[in-house]
Amino acid sequence: TEGSHCSVCGDVITEQKVVKSIDHDYVASIVEPTCTSKGYTLNTCTMCGESYKSDYVDTVEHQYKSTVAKQPTCTEEGIKKYTCTVCGDTYNESIPKTEHKYSEKVVAPTCTTDGYTLHTCDLCGDSYKDTITQKVDHSYNSVVTKEPTCTEDGIKKYTCTVCGDTYSESISKTGHKYSEKVVAPTCTTDGYTLHTCDLCGDSYKDTVTQKIDHSYNSVVTKEPTCTEEGVKKYTCSTCGDTYTEKIPMIDHTVVIDKAVSATYTANGKTEGSHCSVCGKVIKPQRTIAKKKLAKPTGVKATAMSKSFKLNWKKVAGAKGYEIQYSYKSNFSGAKKITVKSGNATSQTVKKLIGKKKVYIRIRAYYNDKNGKAYSTWTVTNVTTKK
Repeated sequence: TEGSHCSVCGDVITEQKVVKSIDHDYVASIVEPTCTSKGYTLNTCTMCGESYKSDYVDTVEHQYKSTVAKQPTCTEEGIKKYTCTVCGDTYNESIPKTEHKYSEKVVAPTCTTDGYTLHTCDLCGDSYKDTITQKVDHSYNSVVTKEPTCTEDGIKKYTCTVCGDTYSESISKTGHKYSEKVVAPTCTTDGYTLHTCDLCGDSYKDTVTQKIDHSYNSVVTKEPTCTEEGVKKYTCSTCGDTYTEKIPMIDHTVVIDKAVSATYTANGKTEGSHCSVCGKVIKPQRTIAKKKLAKPTGVKATAMSKSFKLNWKKVAGAKGYEIQYSYKSNFSGAKKITVKSGNATSQTVKKLIGKKKVYIRIRAYYNDKNGKAYSTWTVTNVTTKK
């Protein structure tokens, strides 16, 4: 029944009472069966629409109609198709093949194939053979394709005039027909009797006689020298065969190599000798070392006003002297004076600073076409006067 309650606290104000439900009022309707679904009774409540099914009835048979989908032949079965006119369900059945319709043809035998009766279906072309008869013999003609010789068999070829089949037979070779020729011996080959076939050229030898000696002439093809042997060649005047012999070497032609004196700029050599033909050294020349210039001795520097005078003893073989002087002991920035006389023994140097120590060194020199040679330095010093 209708009731009420507080929407805030939930207290019931008017209590609802339960009223019992009433029964359904069902109405039945019949649904007929088909070939795909069962029939049944449908019960529906007129008050609430609730329903249920009862009294089911089985499905009924399909209503099939047949058509030929593929006609049968003598090689393949046909097909009959069945279709339900109610639901469209289908299935197929085979239609048996028809019989072949054969025609006959008699094929005569040949020399390569048997004869037979050929049965061929007029509809599909299927065929089979029976009544076999054996093939007949070949009909051969022959021709000689290669004549026999005294070294080789000939060939006879057989050809069937019907099918062209061929085979060959050998024809035996003929015998040789030999002629004789006597060949005299030479200095390179034995003599013999030569038997040669007049037909094919085949040959053999017999009755052999030994070869004879060579007949040699000689000529010098290379004259001997002091470095190489000569060669004498021997040639057979009959066959041209050759061989050679060595000719011994001859003596050297000796030439004296004169001695050369050593100088201050070039080494010297001792006397030697060599062959004027081949250049071979017979007696080697030894090298004489270059001479060395002696350094100046007796060197003395005498102080003068803003100058000095340098004295020394003459050095044997000298062509001149080189003097260097500097205010520094290592001769840094030194000035040079060249005295171009080997006989000179003094040199005055002017335009110097007064009361200044001067470092001095002197060396002898020698020069010619081969260059210039120096002695070692002789060093001294002096303090100039004011």
